[in-house]
Amino acid sequence: MVKGLSNTNGLVSRRGMKATRDAEVVRQLREAGAIPMAVTNVPELGLWLECHNILFGRTANPYDISRTPGGSSGGEGALLTSCGTPLSVGSDLGGSIRVPSFFCGVFGHKPTLGWVSMEGNKPLPYINKDKSEDRRMAVVGPMCRCTADLVLFLARVAPRAAGLAARVAQTDIGSLKIWWVEGMESPRCRATEPPLRKALHAARRHLQTTFGATTCQFQWPLDMAHATDVWRDRYEIQENGEPSLLTNMKNRESNANLPEEWLRWLCGRGRHTFPLLLHASSVLAKKPRDPRFSWKNVQKYFLRRWSRTVAAGAHVPGGALHGNFEQLQARRHQRISNATEMPSTAVPLGLSKDGLPLGLRNVRTNTASLY
Repeated sequence: MVKGLSNTNGLVSRRGMKATRDAEVVRQLREAGAIPMAVTNVPELGLWLECHNILFGRTANPYDISRTPGGSSGGEGALLTSCGTPLSVGSDLGGSIRVPSFFCGVFGHKPTLGWVSMEGNKPLPYINKDKSEDRRMAVVGPMCRCTADLVLFLARVAPRAAGLAARVAQTDIGSLKIWWVEGMESPRCRATEPPLRKALHAARRHLQTTFGATTCQFQWPLDMAHATDVWRDRYEIQENGEPSLLTNMKNRESNANLPEEWLRWLCGRGRHTFPLLLHASSVLAKKPRDPRFSWKNVQKYFLRRWSRTVAAGAHVPGGALHGNFEQLQARRHQRISNATEMPSTAVPLGLSKDGLPLGLRNVRTNTASLY
């Protein structure tokens, strides 16, 4: 939230609402000398990887307006890559910083849980005050055009990041064991496209030849078509005891009637977008918990195996085409980092031959001191 600016979260039920105060991270940045300029577009309630809502319409990718800038922080990604701001602040529940950073060719960092305050970030805040921020999946983090600004942001707003710049400068990359993986590696998921595979292996070879780092191929601990099941296991724990999604859709003044909202949408008079209605339907159709997809079990696997991994983090260079549901679903692997509480960074790697951004993501376990 930025005091005096729009605070709708893309909901028709919050039309015209303004923030009455700054979010804590905005207050900290103001104290450091930052000048907040704008709040930008998001999908409804931040629950989709394309930036579209009924109030403000659809945000386009500056590299190709037929493509999405990603979401949920897609407005920030588009503004940042257009040189409209030197630094953006996003939030990430399931890829919402990293996906728009990939699609817009900028850096984006999802910090370790609890490093950056979430207070005031959500227009509809959590009501269960005894839930530690360290136990929630959603985080606030920076989006910027150079790595130095990632460190600068954390140094100003994250008390745990004291001395981070010095630790980064002193890191011996050659001593790291770097795991890599091309993509989701599931027959039920979209394959990583050749330009991204090429960029990944160019980065891997650079780390080996320039710094002497050890690189090893990594195997996912499960069929990554089930990445969303792991995320959902963690999400349901986070949302237990909180107002339901149907309540939030009506600004906590009543409950949305989902069949009625679907009918309105089918008749072209919808008050909510297709992705939010789909997400609400999915939440209502709860699956029984499956121990194979327990977020704790998957997290333990990563803690045993990983020092750091580098992986191709997007399957479509420059972002999916607007409304391409199948391509957007290919972003499921981003959610693993949220479900297992691992910090993760989107790293741009230039442009494809079509002029679209390429990139990978860097992930490290939450026991590491660097993030």
